[in-house]
Amino acid sequence: GRRCADVSELPRFYGGAVGYFGYECVRLFEKLPEPKGERVWDDARLALYDDIIIFDNLRHTAKIVACAHIDEFGSVDEAYDDASARVERLCEIFRSPRPAEKPRAAAAKIALRSNMAREDYVSIVETAKEYIAQGEAIQVVLSQKFTADADVDPFSAYRALRLINPSPYLFCLKRAGECLVGSSPETLLRFKDGKAEVRPIAGTRRRGRDAREDAVLADELLRDAKERAEHLMLVDLGRNDLSRFCKAGSVQVGDFMTIERYSHVMHIVSDVFGEVEEGADAFDALAAAFPAGTLSGAPKIRAMQIINELEPDRRGPYGGAVGYIGYGGNMDLAITIRTLQIRDGKVCVQAGAGIVYDSDPESEFEETRMKSRAIVRAVEKAAELQAADADKLRA
Repeated sequence: GRRCADVSELPRFYGGAVGYFGYECVRLFEKLPEPKGERVWDDARLALYDDIIIFDNLRHTAKIVACAHIDEFGSVDEAYDDASARVERLCEIFRSPRPAEKPRAAAAKIALRSNMAREDYVSIVETAKEYIAQGEAIQVVLSQKFTADADVDPFSAYRALRLINPSPYLFCLKRAGECLVGSSPETLLRFKDGKAEVRPIAGTRRRGRDAREDAVLADELLRDAKERAEHLMLVDLGRNDLSRFCKAGSVQVGDFMTIERYSHVMHIVSDVFGEVEEGADAFDALAAAFPAGTLSGAPKIRAMQIINELEPDRRGPYGGAVGYIGYGGNMDLAITIRTLQIRDGKVCVQAGAGIVYDSDPESEFEETRMKSRAIVRAVEKAAELQAADADKLRA
């Protein structure tokens, strides 16, 4: 494939493939039965980008980068001239006034409907617990999908997420007729300079109403034996995934069971990293780590079989990965959670809960709703931003 020289003054990504791998891509790596439901989204969609605009929001600067592919031209000079011309065209776009867009009206309140009634979700949780009691699994992550009719501007939704649910991975992937807009807190896999890293997130509490309650809830979360056991299991699963393509003895746990806070929830987070074996590349790493144990359960294969049996629909992008694979061979993928799927005048958000032996089905149902709440709020906030934009145009 294409390779680019490493440029120290540029960030990790400056050209390559950007897109998503849907949850059903696991069938490329493992033998699993065909999922139920209609295929609405492609199992995977990535595009190659040679021209990149890099914004530095801290310094309020921008860089324009064009990758020069020498093998496509007769000489290095020709490749350089072509890349320079592409940079100049992008500069011209920056200098030109942006054409006004007609704002779209959107409902201020979103009426969500789930693909499962409360009693149906409770029922599949009970079934999963029976499998766990029989020793077939340790944990199974069961999700529900919430859908609403709403004409949402994707970039307004992205702006809203930046305001109300900032996370390490913010993204807006648009193509004709559909868009993924997300604010994922969780790394699936980071791969750079011969090192790989995963960051399991498991264990959830709502945010407190004030700093004191927030601290109490964080302490309660860290002391919860069930949450700690679930998190430890997923750390071990992450270590096992990395050991499949990392050097023997190199896989280590860094920060262990720390609290990370987001707008509506807090989580327990750990870091696991290792040195990659000679000859292993980003795709070897992806095959070993996909999907994240935090979105499937453990053991992975049996947990995914149970998910396939119990969930009524394909997951699509949810539970897969979103991010980039750079020309230099580095990769950074987030787990596709806390994400809006926008398509055909509808928005969809999906959220799951990790089911274990002593899970309370009603509590797990409420956890899925709590996780989706910040994303639903982003849709409503996007409507407010769209209305404000419309007012500016009318002024």
